[in-house]
Amino acid sequence: MRKMFRAACILLSCLLLAGCGQTGKSIEKYRDAGIEALNAGDPAKAVEEFTHALDYYGTSKPGFMETDIRRYLAEALMRSGDYAAADARYQELLADDGRKNEYLDLCAVCIVKAGGDLYEALALYEEADGNGASGDAHMRAMFTLGEAMSASGNEELKEKARELYDRAAAEHGMTAELAVRLGNMSFQSGDYQGALDIFDEGLALSDAALGAESVTEEKAAEIAETRRALLYNSAVCQEYLGDYAAALAGMEAVASEYGTTEEMDHEIAFLRTRVDGGT
Repeated sequence: MRKMFRAACILLSCLLLAGCGQTGKSIEKYRDAGIEALNAGDPAKAVEEFTHALDYYGTSKPGFMETDIRRYLAEALMRSGDYAAADARYQELLADDGRKNEYLDLCAVCIVKAGGDLYEALALYEEADGNGASGDAHMRAMFTLGEAMSASGNEELKEKARELYDRAAAEHGMTAELAVRLGNMSFQSGDYQGALDIFDEGLALSDAALGAESVTEEKAAEIAETRRALLYNSAVCQEYLGDYAAALAGMEAVASEYGTTEEMDHEIAFLRTRVDGGT
Protein backbone atom coordinates (compact mmCIF):
# COMPACT_ATOMS: atom_id res chain seq x y z
CA MET A 1 0.00 0.00 0.00
CA ARG A 2 2.83 2.39 0.95
CA LYS A 3 4.64 1.58 -2.32
CA MET A 4 1.49 2.30 -4.32
CA PHE A 5 1.02 5.63 -2.50
CA ARG A 6 4.65 6.59 -3.11
CA ALA A 7 4.35 5.68 -6.79
CA ALA A 8 1.18 7.76 -7.09
CA CYS A 9 2.95 10.79 -5.51
CA ILE A 10 5.87 10.45 -7.91
CA LEU A 11 3.48 10.21 -10.86
CA LEU A 12 1.54 13.29 -9.66
CA SER A 13 4.78 15.25 -9.23
CA CYS A 14 5.87 14.32 -12.73
CA LEU A 15 2.54 15.39 -14.16
CA LEU A 16 2.69 18.72 -12.31
CA LEU A 17 6.22 19.38 -13.51
CA ALA A 18 5.27 18.47 -17.06
CA GLY A 19 2.29 20.80 -16.85
CA CYS A 20 4.41 23.67 -15.50
CA GLY A 21 6.91 23.09 -18.26
CA GLN A 22 4.22 23.20 -20.91
CA THR A 23 2.67 26.30 -19.37
CA GLY A 24 6.05 28.01 -19.28
CA LYS A 25 6.61 27.20 -22.94
CA SER A 26 3.21 28.63 -23.85
CA ILE A 27 3.86 31.81 -21.88
CA GLU A 28 7.25 32.20 -23.53
CA LYS A 29 5.73 31.57 -26.97
CA TYR A 30 3.11 34.31 -26.54
CA ARG A 31 5.65 36.68 -25.01
CA ASP A 32 8.07 36.22 -27.91
CA ALA A 33 5.24 36.66 -30.41
CA GLY A 34 4.22 39.89 -28.69
CA ILE A 35 7.75 41.28 -28.81
CA GLU A 36 8.01 40.31 -32.47
CA ALA A 37 4.73 42.12 -33.21
CA LEU A 38 5.93 45.23 -31.36
CA ASN A 39 9.17 45.27 -33.32
CA ALA A 40 7.19 44.84 -36.55
CA GLY A 41 5.08 47.90 -35.74
CA ASP A 42 1.86 46.00 -34.93
CA PRO A 43 1.02 47.01 -31.34
CA ALA A 44 -2.58 45.72 -31.58
CA LYS A 45 -1.28 42.22 -32.32
CA ALA A 46 1.27 42.60 -29.53
CA VAL A 47 -1.54 43.41 -27.08
CA GLU A 48 -3.30 40.18 -28.04
CA GLU A 49 -0.17 38.08 -27.59
CA PHE A 50 0.83 39.59 -24.24
CA THR A 51 -2.75 39.25 -22.98
CA HIS A 52 -2.72 35.55 -23.91
CA ALA A 53 0.55 35.15 -22.01
CA LEU A 54 -0.91 36.77 -18.89
CA ASP A 55 -3.98 34.53 -19.05
CA TYR A 56 -1.77 31.70 -17.78
CA TYR A 57 -1.07 33.46 -14.49
CA GLY A 58 -3.25 33.35 -11.41
CA THR A 59 -3.86 35.93 -8.72
CA SER A 60 -0.67 35.37 -6.74
CA LYS A 61 1.97 38.10 -6.40
CA PRO A 62 3.53 38.65 -9.84
CA GLY A 63 6.93 37.12 -10.45
CA PHE A 64 9.69 38.47 -12.66
CA MET A 65 8.38 36.99 -15.92
CA GLU A 66 4.81 38.15 -15.34
CA THR A 67 5.98 41.66 -14.45
CA ASP A 68 8.11 41.72 -17.59
CA ILE A 69 5.08 40.78 -19.73
CA ARG A 70 2.89 43.36 -18.00
CA ARG A 71 5.44 46.05 -18.84
CA TYR A 72 5.44 44.98 -22.47
CA LEU A 73 1.63 44.97 -22.48
CA ALA A 74 1.50 48.53 -21.10
CA GLU A 75 3.93 49.64 -23.80
CA ALA A 76 1.91 47.91 -26.52
CA LEU A 77 -1.30 49.56 -25.30
CA MET A 78 0.42 52.95 -25.41
CA ARG A 79 1.67 52.37 -28.93
CA SER A 80 -1.80 51.25 -30.05
CA GLY A 81 -3.29 54.50 -28.72
CA ASP A 82 -5.35 52.94 -25.93
CA TYR A 83 -3.99 55.32 -23.32
CA ALA A 84 -6.71 54.70 -20.73
CA ALA A 85 -5.94 50.97 -20.70
CA ALA A 86 -2.19 51.67 -20.65
CA ASP A 87 -2.70 54.04 -17.71
CA ALA A 88 -4.50 51.27 -15.79
CA ARG A 89 -1.62 48.89 -16.46
CA TYR A 90 1.01 51.39 -15.32
CA GLN A 91 -1.03 52.08 -12.19
CA GLU A 92 -0.95 48.34 -11.46
CA LEU A 93 2.80 48.24 -11.99
CA LEU A 94 3.26 51.20 -9.64
CA ALA A 95 1.31 49.32 -6.98
CA ASP A 96 2.90 45.90 -7.51
CA ASP A 97 6.45 46.62 -8.69
CA GLY A 98 7.27 49.85 -6.87
CA ARG A 99 7.13 53.52 -7.79
CA LYS A 100 9.80 53.35 -10.44
CA ASN A 101 10.57 56.46 -12.46
CA GLU A 102 9.72 54.80 -15.77
CA TYR A 103 6.25 53.88 -14.53
CA LEU A 104 5.67 57.35 -13.07
CA ASP A 105 6.68 59.10 -16.30
CA LEU A 106 4.79 56.83 -18.68
CA CYS A 107 1.73 56.86 -16.47
CA ALA A 108 1.81 60.66 -16.63
CA VAL A 109 1.97 60.49 -20.44
CA CYS A 110 -1.02 58.13 -20.55
CA ILE A 111 -3.11 60.33 -18.28
CA VAL A 112 -2.47 63.35 -20.50
CA LYS A 113 -3.12 61.45 -23.74
CA ALA A 114 -6.33 59.97 -22.32
CA GLY A 115 -7.58 63.45 -21.45
CA GLY A 116 -7.18 62.95 -17.72
CA ASP A 117 -6.34 65.25 -14.83
CA LEU A 118 -3.26 67.34 -15.67
CA TYR A 119 -2.56 67.98 -11.99
CA GLU A 120 -2.45 64.21 -11.36
CA ALA A 121 -0.07 63.76 -14.29
CA LEU A 122 2.09 66.65 -13.07
CA ALA A 123 2.34 65.10 -9.60
CA LEU A 124 3.60 61.82 -11.09
CA TYR A 125 6.14 63.62 -13.28
CA GLU A 126 7.42 65.70 -10.38
CA GLU A 127 7.74 62.59 -8.21
CA ALA A 128 9.95 61.03 -10.89
CA ASP A 129 11.87 64.29 -11.30
CA GLY A 130 12.47 64.40 -7.55
CA ASN A 131 13.86 60.88 -7.77
CA GLY A 132 16.44 62.03 -10.31
CA ALA A 133 14.67 60.67 -13.39
CA SER A 134 16.29 61.25 -16.77
CA GLY A 135 16.30 59.68 -20.20
CA ASP A 136 13.76 59.32 -22.99
CA ALA A 137 10.72 58.46 -20.84
CA HIS A 138 11.25 61.49 -18.63
CA MET A 139 11.73 63.83 -21.60
CA ARG A 140 8.64 62.39 -23.26
CA ALA A 141 6.63 62.99 -20.10
CA MET A 142 7.90 66.56 -19.83
CA PHE A 143 7.07 67.47 -23.44
CA THR A 144 3.68 65.73 -23.40
CA LEU A 145 2.71 67.34 -20.12
CA GLY A 146 4.19 70.73 -20.99
CA GLU A 147 2.34 70.96 -24.29
CA ALA A 148 -0.98 69.99 -22.67
CA MET A 149 -0.52 72.49 -19.85
CA SER A 150 0.47 75.26 -22.27
CA ALA A 151 -2.70 74.67 -24.29
CA SER A 152 -4.97 74.23 -21.27
CA GLY A 153 -5.98 77.88 -20.89
CA ASN A 154 -5.14 77.57 -17.19
CA GLU A 155 -2.60 80.28 -16.33
CA GLU A 156 -1.23 78.35 -13.36
CA LEU A 157 -0.61 75.28 -15.52
CA LYS A 158 0.91 77.40 -18.31
CA GLU A 159 3.36 78.83 -15.79
CA LYS A 160 4.13 75.31 -14.55
CA ALA A 161 4.95 74.28 -18.12
CA ARG A 162 7.40 77.15 -18.42
CA GLU A 163 8.99 76.09 -15.13
CA LEU A 164 9.43 72.52 -16.39
CA TYR A 165 11.17 73.69 -19.54
CA ASP A 166 13.33 76.27 -17.78
CA ARG A 167 14.42 73.71 -15.19
CA ALA A 168 15.29 71.17 -17.86
CA ALA A 169 17.34 73.75 -19.77
CA ALA A 170 19.14 74.87 -16.60
CA GLU A 171 19.91 71.34 -15.40
CA HIS A 172 20.66 69.56 -18.68
CA GLY A 173 21.28 72.36 -21.18
CA MET A 174 19.18 73.79 -23.99
CA THR A 175 18.10 71.42 -26.75
CA ALA A 176 16.45 72.05 -30.10
CA GLU A 177 13.23 70.46 -28.80
CA LEU A 178 13.21 72.72 -25.76
CA ALA A 179 13.93 75.74 -27.95
CA VAL A 180 10.76 75.12 -29.97
CA ARG A 181 8.63 75.14 -26.86
CA LEU A 182 10.35 77.94 -24.96
CA GLY A 183 10.41 80.10 -28.09
CA ASN A 184 6.70 79.53 -28.63
CA MET A 185 5.99 80.61 -25.06
CA SER A 186 8.00 83.81 -25.51
CA PHE A 187 6.22 84.48 -28.80
CA GLN A 188 2.79 83.99 -27.24
CA SER A 189 3.70 86.45 -24.50
CA GLY A 190 4.59 89.07 -27.15
CA ASP A 191 8.38 88.86 -26.73
CA TYR A 192 9.16 88.37 -30.42
CA GLN A 193 12.86 89.21 -30.18
CA GLY A 194 13.30 86.88 -27.23
CA ALA A 195 11.50 84.15 -29.14
CA LEU A 196 13.69 84.73 -32.19
CA ASP A 197 16.85 84.45 -30.10
CA ILE A 198 15.66 81.13 -28.65
CA PHE A 199 14.68 79.76 -32.08
CA ASP A 200 18.07 80.73 -33.50
CA GLU A 201 19.81 78.98 -30.61
CA GLY A 202 17.73 75.90 -31.32
CA LEU A 203 18.63 76.03 -35.02
CA ALA A 204 22.33 76.04 -34.19
CA LEU A 205 21.84 73.04 -31.92
CA SER A 206 19.82 71.12 -34.52
CA ASP A 207 22.42 71.80 -37.23
CA ALA A 208 25.17 70.56 -34.92
CA ALA A 209 23.19 67.44 -34.07
CA LEU A 210 22.54 66.65 -37.73
CA GLY A 211 26.24 66.99 -38.44
CA ALA A 212 27.24 64.48 -35.76
CA GLU A 213 28.73 61.27 -37.11
CA SER A 214 26.85 59.10 -34.62
CA VAL A 215 23.35 60.31 -35.55
CA THR A 216 21.06 57.52 -36.70
CA GLU A 217 18.67 57.79 -39.63
CA GLU A 218 15.65 57.72 -37.30
CA LYS A 219 17.11 60.39 -35.03
CA ALA A 220 18.08 62.51 -38.02
CA ALA A 221 14.45 62.48 -39.18
CA GLU A 222 13.30 63.66 -35.74
CA ILE A 223 15.90 66.44 -35.69
CA ALA A 224 14.94 67.53 -39.21
CA GLU A 225 11.29 67.88 -38.17
CA THR A 226 12.32 69.98 -35.18
CA ARG A 227 14.58 72.07 -37.40
CA ARG A 228 11.69 72.72 -39.79
CA ALA A 229 9.59 74.07 -36.92
CA LEU A 230 12.45 76.27 -35.74
CA LEU A 231 13.05 77.70 -39.22
CA TYR A 232 9.38 78.43 -39.74
CA ASN A 233 8.89 79.97 -36.29
CA SER A 234 12.01 82.09 -36.74
CA ALA A 235 10.59 83.46 -39.99
CA VAL A 236 7.29 84.27 -38.27
CA CYS A 237 9.18 86.19 -35.58
CA GLN A 238 11.04 88.16 -38.26
CA GLU A 239 7.72 89.09 -39.81
CA TYR A 240 6.30 90.29 -36.49
CA LEU A 241 9.47 92.31 -35.92
CA GLY A 242 8.97 93.98 -39.32
CA ASP A 243 11.98 92.43 -41.07
CA TYR A 244 10.04 91.20 -44.10
CA ALA A 245 13.12 90.37 -46.19
CA ALA A 246 14.47 88.05 -43.48
CA ALA A 247 11.02 86.53 -42.98
CA LEU A 248 10.69 85.87 -46.72
CA ALA A 249 14.14 84.29 -46.88
CA GLY A 250 13.23 82.07 -43.94
CA MET A 251 9.91 80.96 -45.43
CA GLU A 252 11.53 80.24 -48.78
CA ALA A 253 14.22 78.20 -47.03
CA VAL A 254 11.54 76.09 -45.33
CA ALA A 255 9.71 75.59 -48.62
CA SER A 256 12.91 74.67 -50.43
CA GLU A 257 14.13 72.17 -47.85
CA TYR A 258 10.91 70.66 -46.56
CA GLY A 259 8.22 71.41 -49.09
CA THR A 260 5.39 73.90 -48.91
CA THR A 261 1.70 74.11 -48.06
CA GLU A 262 -1.11 76.27 -49.37
CA GLU A 263 -0.92 78.39 -46.22
CA MET A 264 2.83 78.86 -46.63
CA ASP A 265 2.42 79.77 -50.30
CA HIS A 266 0.00 82.54 -49.32
CA GLU A 267 2.42 83.74 -46.63
CA ILE A 268 5.34 83.81 -49.08
CA ALA A 269 3.23 85.72 -51.62
CA PHE A 270 2.25 88.24 -48.94
CA LEU A 271 5.87 88.72 -47.81
CA ARG A 272 6.98 89.25 -51.42
CA THR A 273 4.50 92.10 -51.79
CA ARG A 274 5.90 93.65 -48.63
CA VAL A 275 9.50 93.26 -49.75
CA ASP A 276 8.80 94.45 -53.33
CA GLY A 277 6.70 97.31 -52.06
CA GLY A 278 9.49 98.43 -49.78
CA THR A 279 12.11 98.59 -52.54
